[in-house]
Amino acid sequence: MSLSSPHSQRLERWLGSAELSRLVRASLGVSIPVPVCNVPGDVFTYNGQLFGPMRGGGFASLSDLISEATTGGKRQDLQYIKAGTAGIVGRSNSLWNVGSVPAAGGIGGTTGTGIAKTSASTGALKQTDAGGTDTLHIVSVVSQASVATNLLLLYDRLWDMTHTMTVDPRTVDTANLPTRYQTAALAPGNFVSGEVTTVLPAATPTITFSYVDQDGNATAAGPALSTIASAAAVNSVPFTAPNWKYPITAGDTGVRSITNVDLSAAMASGVVSWFIGHPLCWIPQPLANTAYIVDGINSAFNLVEVLDVACLAFLEIAKGATGATNYWGNLALVSG
Repeated sequence: MSLSSPHSQRLERWLGSAELSRLVRASLGVSIPVPVCNVPGDVFTYNGQLFGPMRGGGFASLSDLISEATTGGKRQDLQYIKAGTAGIVGRSNSLWNVGSVPAAGGIGGTTGTGIAKTSASTGALKQTDAGGTDTLHIVSVVSQASVATNLLLLYDRLWDMTHTMTVDPRTVDTANLPTRYQTAALAPGNFVSGEVTTVLPAATPTITFSYVDQDGNATAAGPALSTIASAAAVNSVPFTAPNWKYPITAGDTGVRSITNVDLSAAMASGVVSWFIGHPLCWIPQPLANTAYIVDGINSAFNLVEVLDVACLAFLEIAKGATGATNYWGNLALVSG
């Protein structure tokens, strides 16, 4: 693939230096191109760098897409309203367990087993799958935030599991494994993260995940992450900044499933829902109370595909303010 760099000064003027820096830092270790919304032109991130243009999509032509969306009746609009959650500047939060549209997703799947997530799961945006041989694609987003300089990641939540942090190690059995992005071609980009569901104590153990990698090799042992964040609050990602995901072993590009979670020391209390996700697109929000209308056709979106029964959800990456940020918007999808 031939890659070219976008005009960095133009991007900085558009997003602001703080938001651009947050975006670049957040993309470190993400091993697939992830498109960036709310910017002019075709821009996507790849492991801490910005590139463009990138093309894609599942339609014969723009006329075909318009026909499918209008006379074909294959457009669907998904509204979201997320109340947000307070946190620490530079740390990341999960919006899975906040409402009101869609409803809060609740704690992770069964302890030690987990559960594969789908569009039918509580907390998902609940799109309708494409029919026949069609595929479903993102064509636009309208997004607004109550606080400036925030960055959202729209992702497909593949699987989650409850982990009471007093139990160490926590073995994960082979029931209810993820069902999407499970081939060598699709698994790159899959990441491991989590959200606190019961506040953690003031302790900082390291954590190591063992996992099946993008090629199906079991059981790869990842590195010991520096620390679990001390006294991590409910809804926060329980890793120290700037980590919003677990840094898998160098040379690996994705995680198909988790087999074991190992802390350097069990914690006195606290519960975390660990999950596996696949990134779909970044949604920068450089200004407060400003609706951004994002074109997914003539931008780096380029009709990102949404797989059948995808569980669409949001992460708030590297918060720009301590208070809760409210988000609301509309995601438009067309199949063809």
